[in-house]
Amino acid sequence: MSESHKKEKGHLRKNWIFYASILAAIGLAGFLWVSKGIALKKQVKTFETEKAKIVEDAKSTLLTNTNGHLELTMKTFVWAVRSEITRGNQEQVDQYFNQLVKSEKVEEIILVDTNGKVLISTNKKNEGIKLETDYAEDVSKVKEVTIINKTDQQVVAAPVLSIDSRVGTLIVLYNNDVFQLDTKQQ
Repeated sequence: MSESHKKEKGHLRKNWIFYASILAAIGLAGFLWVSKGIALKKQVKTFETEKAKIVEDAKSTLLTNTNGHLELTMKTFVWAVRSEITRGNQEQVDQYFNQLVKSEKVEEIILVDTNGKVLISTNKKNEGIKLETDYAEDVSKVKEVTIINKTDQQVVAAPVLSIDSRVGTLIVLYNNDVFQLDTKQQ
């Protein structure tokens, strides 16, 4: 063996603790880097799951609140319509409809008789014809305020009752509120 080879071998033997410490530090740093990456991925997955649950809860709460407000509004609206219809004041009912349909969320208001014929509608083309929609069967026999949730709108129906008989059904087509979570940082 040459002299320089002996020196190198002696150098490694003398400083093996130093080299082992460097190797251990590199290994520890690698372990910490990998474990932090795994922990971060878990945290992101947990965050996404929690975010989805919060969004779903918010949508559910919005729908529940909207339905409650629609039910209350419809009850009072039915009272006003019933009052005017029993007096034979169809023009006043038409004015009520025209005022309410001005709301950006109300698409159409319809009053159908007990046979499903449209008596009054904000869409004048529908007046006098039989209500032919996918929800016509569901709303024709309602006994209380009923809300049918569709994809883009809610069909709110309520019976219009006189003292001793059913006058018809009041239907309001209400455009759904859209819940969007704004995730942009400001």
